[in-house]
Amino acid sequence: MTRRTRPTSPASTNNHAFARRVAPLAPLALSLIMQPGITGSTAAKKNVPVTGDLQVAICDRVEGSDDCHTRFPTGCTSPGSTYDPFLNLLKNKTDFPAAVAVNFATSLDTFTQLDQQFQSKEKQMGETLNDHNHRDFETVFGQLGEGSLQGAIGYLEYLVVQKKAPGDGETCNCKLGNEDEVDFHIGIGFDPKVAANVRSDPNSITHADKQKSIIVEMTPHFRANFQPGWTPDALNQVMGRKVKVVGQLMADNDHNLKSQNCALPNATNLCWRATIWELHPVTKFQVCMATNNDCDVNSPDWVDLGGASDESGATTPVAPKAKKKKAANT
Repeated sequence: MTRRTRPTSPASTNNHAFARRVAPLAPLALSLIMQPGITGSTAAKKNVPVTGDLQVAICDRVEGSDDCHTRFPTGCTSPGSTYDPFLNLLKNKTDFPAAVAVNFATSLDTFTQLDQQFQSKEKQMGETLNDHNHRDFETVFGQLGEGSLQGAIGYLEYLVVQKKAPGDGETCNCKLGNEDEVDFHIGIGFDPKVAANVRSDPNSITHADKQKSIIVEMTPHFRANFQPGWTPDALNQVMGRKVKVVGQLMADNDHNLKSQNCALPNATNLCWRATIWELHPVTKFQVCMATNNDCDVNSPDWVDLGGASDESGATTPVAPKAKKKKAANT
C-alpha cells in the first residue's frame, strides 16, 4: 500500500521563494498577539517584492486538486484564455510561519480604509487596477499589508461553495469544480443584529447585508493538507455565530469592478462585497461558543472549527492518508 505524503508547503520551488519573500513576518515570543487594526503592521513594512517571471499556464489533464497545486502554482486555464498569475500565486500560497503578530480587525472600517488608501495611491500612479495587473501594484499592496497573516473578528453570515462542471472552475484551482476542488467563499459581517437573524434563519441574509461584509476564503489544497475538518456542514452548523479568522491579507483584483466592489466611489447598487480586501487563504477559523454569542479576543470560549489547529494559523500538515487500492480485475 502506498502512502500519500502531504507537503508542509507547495511543491513548486517558485512558491517556496515567494513565501519567503512576500511575507517575512517578525517572530515573537508569543505566537498570537491581539491588536485592533491591520494597517501599518511590521509585516507590511517588511514586504519584499517577488522576483522572476510568472507565466499563464494551460491546463493539461489535471487529475484533481493535489495534481493541480503540485504542477501549477499559479493555476492554469484553457487554451486561448488568460488570468492574473501573480494573483493566483497569492491565492495558492500555503507556507506560513509559526510565530507571527496577528492584528484583528473588529469593524468593516479597517478593510474599507485599505480600499481608500489604495485608491489614493492608484490615482497618484495614473494606472488602473484591473483583473490581470496585480503585480503592477505589488509594492503598494505590500505597504498596505498584503502577504501578511492578519485577522478579523465578526459574524459568519453566509457560505458559497461554487461547485462547477470540469473546466468551468476558477483558474487558481485549475478550473476544477468538485466540492473538494473549489474555494469556500465565506461572508463575514460585523452587525450583531444581522447575525441574530442569520442564526434564526440562514436564508434571511440580504443583498444589503452582503454589501457590508468581507470575503474570506478557504482554499481546497489548504483544507486537504492542513484542515480536513473545514467542511460546508461544519460551517453551516455555526452560521450566525461570532468567529475569529486568521488568513493572508490579499486584495482580489478580479473583483475591482463597480458592479462588485462597494468600496469604489462609482460602485453601483449591484455591488455585493464591501471591499476587494480578503483573508485568502484562511489559515485559522475559530467559533465563539459562549451562550450569548459574544467573545472578546482572549475569550476561553473560542473553539476551532473542525478540530485542533495551531494557535498562530501556521501550516502544520495533517497525518497522510493512504491511497485506496483499485480493485483487481477478475
